[in-house]
Amino acid sequence: MIDGANAAIYIQLAAHALSLGTVWIQTMRNIRDIQKILKLPEELVPVSILAIGYPDEKPRLRDRIPLDKLVYRNEYK
Repeated sequence: MIDGANAAIYIQLAAHALSLGTVWIQTMRNIRDIQKILKLPEELVPVSILAIGYPDEKPRLRDRIPLDKLVYRNEYK
């Protein structure tokens, strides 16, 4: 399961390098349905499904929370 998750993350990173967008689709609730749709044997458990494609729009930068509101040194606020 961990190897499958790591592979999915590396695929997402590679896709990002190619200017592709990705979405990780959770599979753990629908294992039997996915096995049936993909005609997988029971011993193969889908860990994730990745939707990959070119984004329809370009993300815009948003205002960021100042670092001094997020990062603390030697204390918790």
